[in-house]
Amino acid sequence: MEYITLAEFQEAHDKIRPFLNATKLSVHEDNVYLKRESEQKTGSFKWSGVLYSVMMAFERLLEHKTIPYYLVTQSTGNHGIAVIAAVKHMVEYYLKKHPSNSEVWLNVAPGIFANHLIKDNKLQKMQAELSEFAYNDKGFVDNSFRDYRYALIARTEFLKKNKGEYLNHGGKTIMTGYGSIAFAIDEQVSRDKTIALYTTIGAGGPLGICLCLSKLRQTEIVISQTKEYDAFVRTLNSNDIQENDLSAISSVSDGIAVNCPEEYAVEIGRKIINKAITVSTSEVERIVRETGLGGSSCIALAALGQYRSSADCIVVLDCEGNTE
Repeated sequence: MEYITLAEFQEAHDKIRPFLNATKLSVHEDNVYLKRESEQKTGSFKWSGVLYSVMMAFERLLEHKTIPYYLVTQSTGNHGIAVIAAVKHMVEYYLKKHPSNSEVWLNVAPGIFANHLIKDNKLQKMQAELSEFAYNDKGFVDNSFRDYRYALIARTEFLKKNKGEYLNHGGKTIMTGYGSIAFAIDEQVSRDKTIALYTTIGAGGPLGICLCLSKLRQTEIVISQTKEYDAFVRTLNSNDIQENDLSAISSVSDGIAVNCPEEYAVEIGRKIINKAITVSTSEVERIVRETGLGGSSCIALAALGQYRSSADCIVVLDCEGNTE
């Protein structure tokens, strides 16, 4: 399998850096720091990876110039929010960068296949982002589906009938974009300090941060999931890709957007993850109440209760803001 090189991470970082907020690394307690991606554009770490994926789709459009063209995904939260915002930003950017292809850019549209399990606040954020997409009326957010399976089928069938592409959650392109977060962490932590990076994980996208940081300096990688959606942890302990329980409902997660880890991310995870932890939802809920942080961020913090690295600096990915 072709893994991401440091040069590829650097190239992606250079491309998207002008569109990123400079997020803080703030003290949580003792030697534990929060990487505040909740302060990133769209309010989550998803921005850098999704933005780079969308930018690469626009680069391909320079060649095939397909009209209209849909950039779609299934999502119950931050990934979908970031997709809509990123398409908006790239339409604006490419209208200025390649004005001769304006007809192409003005006919690109985002499409989000959600489901009934999406939380109201996340659906409202998606709809708010879409309301600001003024370039055409082809974009959509559809949460009419019963669950993940039906949303995935609908997304697949849609792309059979319409020109476009799927923006996945844990493939090479999106993971390469997430490397921008690693460059920021590397700049913010003194070179004489050892690092452990704690992050919650779903399909595997955050492993782009982990892989890039591991290439920049020695890094201990700790991932965590709740017992309701622990397919990645179980996959690491198995020879096969494990699936989440579609009937499970978690008070601290947005629901299932990807039913199982993406294979590319799993292969990388097997190489670089040092510790994989399943945490209890009740412990995560307690941390949410005490800190006011988003559920995904607190899933990563909860792992500290089971395993505390001896690294000089423990960096916890503050994945998202608490928008309740």
